[in-house]
Amino acid sequence: MSDFGEPDTPERRGVARIELSSEPVNLRGEPRHEIWWRGTQWAVTEYGIERLGGTHVIEAGRLLESPKYPWPIHMAGKSWCDLEEFTTAWMVAILLHGHGRKIHRQASPRKMIRQLPPIRTRR
Repeated sequence: MSDFGEPDTPERRGVARIELSSEPVNLRGEPRHEIWWRGTQWAVTEYGIERLGGTHVIEAGRLLESPKYPWPIHMAGKSWCDLEEFTTAWMVAILLHGHGRKIHRQASPRKMIRQLPPIRTRR
């Protein structure tokens, strides 16, 4: 078992999950679903995108619900959010949850990302 209470050998499609960090996380909210991609603050899971502490969850079906106001723009207003990592998680989730074709019908990812405010550097 890993630090996340999951088997060390993932069964999903016979490939290991992608981890940018393996630091243990204190769970303050709901338990996370199976992790497919993991950063330091965000994870792409079988459910969608989840903040590692369990306090913020976006269902996979809602990833592209508003092409004129995509999730990264919404999250840019949250001072606690690592926007760069969230944007990466959002793009990975779009691909892993099979929304790749939908996004081309709505707006290009490049156009959506250009709408984001400048990244705030944390000191």
